[in-house]
Amino acid sequence: VQRMQPIAHPYRWSVIGYQSDLEAITRDELYSYYKRYYAPNNAVLVLVGDFGSDDALELIRKHFGDIEPGESAPEPRTQEPAQRGERRVTVRRQAPGRYVFIAYHIPEIEHPDMYPLMVLTTVLSYGRSSRLYRNLVEGNIAVWAYAHANRGKDPTLAWINAQARDGITNEQLERALLSEIESVQQDGITERELEKAINQTQASFVYEQEGVSHQAHRIGYYETLVSYKYLDEFLERIRSVTREDVQRVAQQYFIEDNRTIGYFVPSNGTAEAPPVPAMPHPPCAAFHIATYQELTTPMWNAGQFCHPTSHLNPMCFASDTPVRMSALNSHASNSGALKFSGETSRHVLDNGLTVLVHECHNHPTVSIYGSMKAGSARDPAPHYGLANFVAGMLPKGTGKRTWEQIAEEIDFVGARFGTGAGRDTAGFNAHCIAEHLPTVMDVIADVVRNPSFPDEELEKHRIQLITQLKTWDDDPWMVAEKMLTQLIYPTEHPYHHRVQGEVDTVQNFTRDMLIEFHRQWFHPEGTIIVIAGDVDTDEAIAIVERYFGDWERGDGACAELELPSASLVARCEQVVVPIMDKSQVAVMVGHRGISRCDDDYYALNVFNCILGGSAGIGRLFNRVRGIEGLAYSVWSHIVAGLGAGPFIAGAGVDPKNVERALDSIRREIALMRDDEPPTKQELNDAINYIIGSFAFRIETNSGMARTLMDVELFGLGLDYPKRHAEIYRAITLEQVMEVAQRHIHPNQLAVAIAGPWSASE
Repeated sequence: VQRMQPIAHPYRWSVIGYQSDLEAITRDELYSYYKRYYAPNNAVLVLVGDFGSDDALELIRKHFGDIEPGESAPEPRTQEPAQRGERRVTVRRQAPGRYVFIAYHIPEIEHPDMYPLMVLTTVLSYGRSSRLYRNLVEGNIAVWAYAHANRGKDPTLAWINAQARDGITNEQLERALLSEIESVQQDGITERELEKAINQTQASFVYEQEGVSHQAHRIGYYETLVSYKYLDEFLERIRSVTREDVQRVAQQYFIEDNRTIGYFVPSNGTAEAPPVPAMPHPPCAAFHIATYQELTTPMWNAGQFCHPTSHLNPMCFASDTPVRMSALNSHASNSGALKFSGETSRHVLDNGLTVLVHECHNHPTVSIYGSMKAGSARDPAPHYGLANFVAGMLPKGTGKRTWEQIAEEIDFVGARFGTGAGRDTAGFNAHCIAEHLPTVMDVIADVVRNPSFPDEELEKHRIQLITQLKTWDDDPWMVAEKMLTQLIYPTEHPYHHRVQGEVDTVQNFTRDMLIEFHRQWFHPEGTIIVIAGDVDTDEAIAIVERYFGDWERGDGACAELELPSASLVARCEQVVVPIMDKSQVAVMVGHRGISRCDDDYYALNVFNCILGGSAGIGRLFNRVRGIEGLAYSVWSHIVAGLGAGPFIAGAGVDPKNVERALDSIRREIALMRDDEPPTKQELNDAINYIIGSFAFRIETNSGMARTLMDVELFGLGLDYPKRHAEIYRAITLEQVMEVAQRHIHPNQLAVAIAGPWSASE
């Protein structure tokens, strides 16, 4: 769709280019481009944080002031001609899902119509009370549905996209999407929808001011597009939008002659087809609605630890280049701890529920995290995936609220709320403006304590999850992860099975099973609630007491989670799953690792950072990608939870390079463990990187809340955030190599390969 609309403007081109471009481009061409455009007159430098402006400006002048200006980046000369008729495109590939993408031309970011367009897409798809969620997702038409108005320096696109549920055709999905547009065009939106959309946009705007990373990137993003002063008037312009404005832009821009519609249609034929490109993610939203898995659980717990990429929030970003933080290192070496705002307290209610409160008044928001030891490790055989199913059903209705009422209460105040389950725990998270904490906590308590698991919603959730599982079974990364996990852990071990279960297990879940699982494992004892942000500690504890204090203890069954041990893989077992209509092979190796509670965790984490970290630090990255050019992404993880999670290394590989990449990964792991131990410089770089990353993690209320959840869950101590740097600074090379000898076993790595490759090749 993006290649057909626009047809003339450079926005039509993919940023990364085509494979033929990458294969043909020369070093001289790259260097010429760099010298021409990487110049101070084309750059924006943004600093936000704990420094003096005069000192910072002096350093900037010292390091950047003598750089000569270069050629200014050219403005696009070709103007996109007006579209005079609907365009359509159909892509057929071997895949289980059907998708519809609809794109409309809209104006540039500075155009006044952008504000009502943003309100329109918010009404359509922000939260579970949005029109697309209510009518398509809950209407058993779509697995997900999404609307967004891009903001570009030049005229750009608004998108309305969805994935069809099983049994729904592309044509049916298209009609459902267009019906929602036509409804706004004909009848407009309600006054409450307008007020809610403005509340949500304002709240999201505030959320994105939290943390220096978000602030810096947002300032730079808008300065590059138009001006950082855009932010000064943004909220006022949003508040001035009327219902009439929203209806007018829907009638003006979302019309047949101004759109392109794309179908992705599964093809089950056996004829060879071109490789499938990565399915396009929904265009980046300016304000991101985070999922439970993104905010609360390690990727291992979410069942998604293998993906080398993430859905990036355009207001914050990650770099492959390690940060050399000389100021941070200097500070840490002097004080032994990082500076951060706020104090943490711990309180246990009479019923056994534990509350941690981190009081920090730097930002007017609050993050709430909760967990109970009701993860997939509690799944009763053979009902694997039950814990995840129960957690997903929690907000689908209670004894006094329907799912619509739950969604409306949360969405109207601009809050974010999600539930989910991982390997060890199930739980929830929420983010809200501080004044709305009582409202949000009221909903959370009702959802966690009193779910009704209505039959109608159970069937809808079952259909949605089965569709998702089928999609994952066509994803090389997800398939490789599942197969590797099954090789590492024996069948009787809880970690052997996918958190979300399988199609055949999900099909058999009954309402009675959900009720019994909730009765058995959801109790105040063992439940942890963390509140971090702009709150008074006593008031926060009182709010939790109000809504959870009368929650009755269980019958004693909710004991500590006891996980069986898992031996190392006895031999180098390998499984290959051909998924031929893809462009990349997922290669993963691993064996059983350690628990987060193991004293060896910190030194092993340093070893892993040196082995599988990013460019400039990670040996796998530098060797497999940098020197040998065998993979675009390559990494390793120590996935540690309450039980011994896996040690994993993986790479995304061109099919012709699978065996060479696999050999290179194995060889690099063995060399580092036995023959070429880390250098002092590598040790220092890794420790600096770990400490620096931790500092960025706890700069936000959500990051601090997530960290404090780990503190309580793994018994790290309330002063852990202050001790973090000290712990890592004390690690020696000898300790790193000692734990590597104990826990890294290159000759006992299981191997899982999924994608367009077979062992016969």
